[in-house]
Amino acid sequence: MDATPPEGLEDVAASTASHEERIAIEDLAQRLLNSLEPALREVVALKYIEGLSDDEIATRLFISASRVRGRVHTVRKRVHLIVGREHG
Repeated sequence: MDATPPEGLEDVAASTASHEERIAIEDLAQRLLNSLEPALREVVALKYIEGLSDDEIATRLFISASRVRGRVHTVRKRVHLIVGREHG
């Protein structure tokens, strides 16, 4: 008996794993966003969802571009801490 999976079955297994990984990543991202205070969450949404530049975000929020960069830096540090805790 041939142990080779039927043609295309390995693609189904790979896509299932990829789907499960995507769900885990989306869950982690949602938990992370929910844990942020509103000012940080707003900057993340404007930068990564709406695709605005730091200057555009600063103008929209009436803050300096350096403050925007500081908030992005804070979020990135938290992401690294949380991901490290989850997968470390």
